[in-house]
Amino acid sequence: MSSFVISRKRSREGEGEGFDHARRTRTRPSAAEEMMEEGDNGDKAPPPSTLPDDMLLEVFKRLPPPRDAVRCAAVCRRWRRLVSGGEARCLPPPPRHFGFFRNYAPVPLPAPFVPAAGVALDLAFLPVPPSCGAVLVDARGRRLLLREHSPTDLKLLVCSPLDKTSFRVPPLRIAGHRLAMCALVPSEEPAAFRVVVVLFGDAPPNHFKVLVYSSASSAWEAATGPLGRALAAHHGPSVVVGDVVYKLQSEEKYIMAVDAADFKLSAVPLPEARMLLYAGNHWLGKTGDGRLCFFAIREQLLLVKWVLEAPGKWAEQQPVDLRSLMRPELVGDLAHMKLSAKMGDQLRGCKLVSFAAFCEGTGALFFVMADRVVALDLESGRMEALWSNTDESRPLGDVFPCEMMQWPPALKDLGEA
Repeated sequence: MSSFVISRKRSREGEGEGFDHARRTRTRPSAAEEMMEEGDNGDKAPPPSTLPDDMLLEVFKRLPPPRDAVRCAAVCRRWRRLVSGGEARCLPPPPRHFGFFRNYAPVPLPAPFVPAAGVALDLAFLPVPPSCGAVLVDARGRRLLLREHSPTDLKLLVCSPLDKTSFRVPPLRIAGHRLAMCALVPSEEPAAFRVVVVLFGDAPPNHFKVLVYSSASSAWEAATGPLGRALAAHHGPSVVVGDVVYKLQSEEKYIMAVDAADFKLSAVPLPEARMLLYAGNHWLGKTGDGRLCFFAIREQLLLVKWVLEAPGKWAEQQPVDLRSLMRPELVGDLAHMKLSAKMGDQLRGCKLVSFAAFCEGTGALFFVMADRVVALDLESGRMEALWSNTDESRPLGDVFPCEMMQWPPALKDLGEA
């Protein structure tokens, strides 16, 4: 594939705050304050400020996480230290993500959300008619990228389920082209983002288009160039490293690389996996210092990881035995179930294991094991079953995690002022 640009075109779309000295009233006390203000028999309890840390921790541990715990963390520095773990570390470990959205494509339904931290999110605020619906295509930086149904145009929505805000990207006419990539790229500015689209076309023969929309400029920029050979557009995971979007082309056995700053398209060869690769048993990710990762599951449920150290140079890491991480108290009966990453083993009564997502904000891997979604924290090695699909009429679709950026999160992260 060529990595040079032939042409580029651009098309466009059409005071600080001072102090508020107004009189304030006392807000309604939180659940923790109400519990401490009155005892079981209605007697007045000691003021919260006089309670020792161990008693406060006992109160905090009985609150539904994380909403009421976050309210408590906003009271004062001492309470925030206790809620976040601080010196005592008596509270349960903080969640790494709010949960995940899942697709029911091609049924035009709002993507359902599975909460993992006590906060229920939804997409009912989206300006999409229920009869049309929108399908999730990417998630990154606690934003979602959705595509509305249209036979000729690419209609995209960027939304924040935590803030309940959405933005409709100017539509693109894509008739005569195949959609090869559609990715969401966060920017350094919290409110800014980019959308990267790659199209494969046949007229003129075997050409590509790279289109980048920037919320900062409210404009699409486009570049086009030739392909060395005809390529098919495949579904696959993507990961963003700096300005480069990497997308796994499973069937073509390579990784597509798109530079959103220079509008260049290139290819990265896969590492020598020494195993049969097919859809679901390999995935993309990145390290904490921003290097591209390639994951694969061998038939014995060994998780293998490669890190791209230089162009074309992959370094294989120590494999992880997934079976050894399946503690019954965290994954339930999955710990005793016959599981395999080989499709052919289903004929021998095994339940299939496949990749589902990689959460770039936390570095967590998501798997589908049998009918369950399982999250693996690569840093701690903790594996936890999050959800079980009991609706056989709606098989589990794609998984899009919504990461927790800090703990405790700010009240605005939970949709509160």
